[in-house]
Amino acid sequence: MFPELDMQIGNFALSDMKSFGLSLSPLYAPARLRTEMYVLGTVQGAVHIYRITMDGNVQAVTGGSDRDIYQYTLSADGRYLVFAALDADRPGELYQMNLETGEEKRLTRHNDDYMASLQVSVPESFWFEASDGFKVQGWIFKPTGLGPGERVPLILQIHGGPHAMYTGAYSHEMQTLLAQGYAVLMTNPRGSFGYGQDFAQACRGDFGGGDYQDVLNALDFALNQFDYIDETRLGVAGGSYGGLMTNWIISHTNRFRAAVTQRCISNWLSFYGLSDIGISYTEGIVGTNPWEDPELLWSKSPLAHVNNIETPLLILHGEEDLRCPVGQGDELYTALKRLGKTTRLIRYPGSNHSLLKSGKPSLRVDNFEQVVSWFNSYLSKGVDSDE
Repeated sequence: MFPELDMQIGNFALSDMKSFGLSLSPLYAPARLRTEMYVLGTVQGAVHIYRITMDGNVQAVTGGSDRDIYQYTLSADGRYLVFAALDADRPGELYQMNLETGEEKRLTRHNDDYMASLQVSVPESFWFEASDGFKVQGWIFKPTGLGPGERVPLILQIHGGPHAMYTGAYSHEMQTLLAQGYAVLMTNPRGSFGYGQDFAQACRGDFGGGDYQDVLNALDFALNQFDYIDETRLGVAGGSYGGLMTNWIISHTNRFRAAVTQRCISNWLSFYGLSDIGISYTEGIVGTNPWEDPELLWSKSPLAHVNNIETPLLILHGEEDLRCPVGQGDELYTALKRLGKTTRLIRYPGSNHSLLKSGKPSLRVDNFEQVVSWFNSYLSKGVDSDE
């Protein structure tokens, strides 16, 4: 109906702060009022509600630069939208939008008292241009309370998917690192949703190419732009596709002093037949299968380059993960230990691919504590990465 609408319909923003219940979409205004519908749109690091009319007009109804709206509904009379949203400085709350006047009203304040007791870092958004012309978005979180001239270590965070998206909205994972005094860098490299179909498809058949360069170019941009980052104390972390990319990065560069990989991929050959999406995902991201081009799958596997890994690596994996089976973490750990590298493997029982989003709270807390402990061990001043 709208062939020129290059927008990802739905919520594809990754977060550890949202419930898993999905809203019906699209929502249609009562026919007696107007012929139009309302959808969630994932666009340039934010998720908003958009109004689409029969003549093809598309307009954002809600506002806010770093907002992540993840549930919404229309009132019975069609006059109001009620929605749940994350903002940069707080967890989710309910809001009401008057569709006739455009007035927005906040309905709940469940977290205000607790949030007032915390120091929350709000991210700064930035853009840079890749060598092939793509515009890439990122965010930098600066820890609170920095003194003049003080420099802090930085953690580069890489999201999963790759067809998903970071936003600058509030996150337990990011704020936990910030509370330890780390700066945090996030980016949406090619393959991310929210920037059009050409951008989303640009990583397919090119794993370890432009996507790898986008992530490292974001880091270089941040190091040049923000003088409070200590470039000698860098960490890298990611989960799922972000864990795969973390593995790839540390097998191709030694510029990071510590790394954490979660629910990762290490070997495309074994992943193909064991993952619940192994066939479609491997053929889509790498571009082949084990019998047509096993050499390509192996060359794109971090495990094939394990000899190059010198960065201390913490491997975290749920034992009931069907998306990225726990064997992917086991294979990488076994190889690293056999080679005498610095690594640690933690397997979480009864946990699937969504451990950090909907897992057992005690295990989610332990996960955060393990990550913080690992980075603290290697990114403190005077600590060398080969200890």
